[in-house]
Amino acid sequence: MKARANSILHINQAVFKKAFIRSTYLHLNPFTHSYTLSRHSILFGNGIAYLPDVTTAHDETGIVLHARRLRKHYGVYALDPNFPPSAVSEALQFEDKDHLLALRIQSDLNNQRDNDHVVKLLHLMETPTHIISVTETVNGTVEQYADWIRTMHCVQPVFAQVVRGYARLRQAGYCHCNLSLETLLLQIRPAAGNPVKPSLVVKLTGFEQAVEAGSELISPSDGNLKGDSSYMAPECFGSAYEAEQADVWSLGVVLFSLLVGSTPFDIANESDDAFLRFREEGFGVIEEMMADVPVSAQALNVLKCTLVENPNIRIRLEELQFHPFLH
Repeated sequence: MKARANSILHINQAVFKKAFIRSTYLHLNPFTHSYTLSRHSILFGNGIAYLPDVTTAHDETGIVLHARRLRKHYGVYALDPNFPPSAVSEALQFEDKDHLLALRIQSDLNNQRDNDHVVKLLHLMETPTHIISVTETVNGTVEQYADWIRTMHCVQPVFAQVVRGYARLRQAGYCHCNLSLETLLLQIRPAAGNPVKPSLVVKLTGFEQAVEAGSELISPSDGNLKGDSSYMAPECFGSAYEAEQADVWSLGVVLFSLLVGSTPFDIANESDDAFLRFREEGFGVIEEMMADVPVSAQALNVLKCTLVENPNIRIRLEELQFHPFLH
């Protein structure tokens, strides 16, 4: 298959510098009716300036900060009301290429028409020590909102978006290899005419372990074990496996987790007693786990088609996309 990650990453040189920022209307001095100036550290590159503010997350590569776009007027910066809040992610410039691969895939998906299931990449900048991406903001991971999703009876639309988002990733030429509730992000938007039930948008992330679709089999014996062990397909612990079908198993675990609140197995191999029962007794073990969970026949059928130990008879993405539960 033709090599992917075709997007050219336009990375602007950037610096953090001190600058004066004019207060907003909310901070107008009530006694003098004047604005105040305060000195802040801002991110500046190629004429674009951001004010990083509160740290919202930490991960293995760096930190994520809430940020606001700035505009300059008469030599002084001020918050630009024409731009919504952004997220600034600082990642150390590692020698390995995982982070750059993830950014290239994110860029490829951004370039797809009408793909709302990827975080919008606004700017890429770099300093001597960090690669800095500026993106739209999200509310958190699907894992953080899983209980709320169940309470709001939104499992079906959320899972349908997960499958649609994954299908767009496959269209771009990749398999994810690390699907889980932690690598799915949720953006909550006000719904027109119904403030009680907002609009939910699921966005895929965590592309650092992705591989090209149709590439050679992945061999765990090479130290190339990919993903969260509780979401990984049984074949991932064998000699070699096909990434496409392993991702389909992970999609099944995602649906089970949304419905139940936990994964069916800690690890899908012989070291897990629950998985051994599943191997010996079949899908009835999954049904037992869900005995107290309200679940539709269609959702149960998706699990029955995806949580199949043999990848050769497991449903393929091309069929899963047309399953009645997703429509």
